[in-house]
Amino acid sequence: MFLPSQQKVRRCFAIVVTFFALFLLSQIPYTMIRKERIRAFGEASASAVVLKKFREHSLSQYCLTYCYRGSDGLHRTRTAPFTKEAWKHAKVDSFIRIYYATGEPNISRAQGELENHFQVWLRHFARGNDLPEYRQ
Repeated sequence: MFLPSQQKVRRCFAIVVTFFALFLLSQIPYTMIRKERIRAFGEASASAVVLKKFREHSLSQYCLTYCYRGSDGLHRTRTAPFTKEAWKHAKVDSFIRIYYATGEPNISRAQGELENHFQVWLRHFARGNDLPEYRQ
């Protein structure tokens, strides 16, 4: 049998381990995983017109607002951060290459867009070279 002090230590340890496990679970980027799962079912390539080009000084980001037409015929507008190089080359009313999920055209990404490294790794892990940018 355990002494009362040992039981208290074991309970405290169990509580700490439980909270640590819950913390780790809360850090999983479910939204990112969900988007990549939807994209894995297929992406279509399209051209998007650049509507606006601006710099977000508070975040030190170079952003573009672009508009594209999904497979359902609806126009969608999205604002995203881009690499400095891609941002420099883009001009308002010019076209950029985008890829949108065929099952959910609201989910898109553009060439030169800044993305989370984990998201890029996840995409390559899940699909390898079966990405629309490699098929052209």
